[in-house]
Amino acid sequence: MLYTPVVFYPAARPTARVSQQTLDQIRSYTDIQLKGAIATPLPLVNQVSPHTLKVRAAISAVPAENEGVQFYEVVPIAAVVASTVAASGHRTQNSELFLEIEASDAVTGKPLLRVVRKAFGKTVSNSTTPITVDDLKPGVDMLVRDTVSFNAP
Repeated sequence: MLYTPVVFYPAARPTARVSQQTLDQIRSYTDIQLKGAIATPLPLVNQVSPHTLKVRAAISAVPAENEGVQFYEVVPIAAVVASTVAASGHRTQNSELFLEIEASDAVTGKPLLRVVRKAFGKTVSNSTTPITVDDLKPGVDMLVRDTVSFNAP
C-alpha cells in the first residue's frame, strides 16, 4: 500500500464553529488513525511499484445537522415547540464528518475502490456551539474500525 496523507477537499475554511486549529486537529487525527488501520493488513511502501495500491483520502465536509425528530415530538404541541426551538438555533445537533477514500492501481492509476462515508460524532448543544476534534473522534474511530474490518470479495 502506498498511502497519501488525508486532505480536505475542497479546501476547508475555518468558520465561527470550526476553527483552523480544530480543522488541523481533525485532519491530523483522521490521518493518523486511517494510516494505522490501512497498515494493519498490508505493509506500507514509499514508492510506486507493480502490485501496489495507492490509497488517497479526503475529508469533504465537517457539518452539524439538527438532531432528528424525537418520538415525544409527534404530539402536536411538542412538535410546535420543537420547530420553534430548531428555528431559533437552540436544537441539539449531530456533529458529522464526510470521508472519501479511493484505492487505485499505483502504476496505472485505475480506481479499484471508491467509498464515501458519513460518520456521526458527538451531539452538540446548539447551532452556535463550536465543534471540536473530541466531538468528531467517535465518528473517525468508527470509520477506522470499518476500514480494518473491510473484506474485499
